[in-house]
Amino acid sequence: MPLIRVATTVPRQEYTQEAKLQWLDKALSANPSDLFLSAQEYFGGGSIREICRLKNIATDDFPVTEEWLKEHVGGLARKHNTHIGIGATVNRMGVNTEDFLYFDNTGKLLGHHSKMALPMQDLVMTNGASKVTPEIDAARAATPILLPALELRVGTVFCWQVFFVDLWNDLMRNGCTLVVHPMKFAPRAWYQKGQNAAGEETRTGFTQGEGSDDPESDPLGWIRKLKYESEFKQLPIAVTCNTWAGGEKFLALVGWVDEVTHRTNLLNVPSIASNEAVVVTQFNPELFDNLKQWHRGLYGKFKDDFVAVSKKTMMRKAMRIEARTRAGQTEEKLNAHVAKHSVEPIFDFDF
Repeated sequence: MPLIRVATTVPRQEYTQEAKLQWLDKALSANPSDLFLSAQEYFGGGSIREICRLKNIATDDFPVTEEWLKEHVGGLARKHNTHIGIGATVNRMGVNTEDFLYFDNTGKLLGHHSKMALPMQDLVMTNGASKVTPEIDAARAATPILLPALELRVGTVFCWQVFFVDLWNDLMRNGCTLVVHPMKFAPRAWYQKGQNAAGEETRTGFTQGEGSDDPESDPLGWIRKLKYESEFKQLPIAVTCNTWAGGEKFLALVGWVDEVTHRTNLLNVPSIASNEAVVVTQFNPELFDNLKQWHRGLYGKFKDDFVAVSKKTMMRKAMRIEARTRAGQTEEKLNAHVAKHSVEPIFDFDF
């Protein structure tokens, strides 16, 4: 199977749907890839809408429908013969959800994941200005979406859901071969909170702890968590982020996390409006498909990565034992062993 080219992005900050579509079109043309990924809330996000309100910036970037996305994003997928993963706030019958949607290279919508962990400024139950309804089905959120032409099973870990515990385990056990990690904004930053004139919870700006504008810093452990999950769940992670024109000291994060073959490559992009970045990474999903049953016979196929991957042989053996035990296979083998080797006691007493 050929290598897959995955494009991760920090999109240029635009404020209208037309300008965002134009940027997407140009970026797809300039960066050939098999899977092109936007940041979270690229279309229709309440966050940037509130920023526009505070800064008196005109915008028409309101929640979109699946039909709108199929026409415009699906159309770009067909035009560029590229799979696209797009972040959007989607309105379905009056209900807004924060989604990441996957289109194949023919423009067909293959599926979407919705965000569970919504800040109060977004959450409909806390009178958030964005009026977004959370995902409530954890099993659905942890079910990978199949991209058949690329032979990929893709999971989505939105923004601060990086700190979830079971979602990562479930994605691994459900056969995920690529995790997409779309973020709203620089992961070292914090929102400044307030209310709008309607009394709705909203963002009024951004702040951060001293020193967290240092690209070597990781005050929340966000990057450490990404690397940890990649190493111990044996998954590559594609990272995307917005700038929201927040300011130079806020560092948007973009790139690739792969602690399996040691190809992690993350860039820090100052969050000014004119900045943008596209990082194209090549990887071999077949390698990750073979990790569960890694053996010496695979050397010829994966010789460039064989030594690095083989260092985790003990870990993968332990994981296989756990999986067999959880599935009841160990119990079945034990019962078969007992049945085969046990001898019925013979009682022959004279009374």
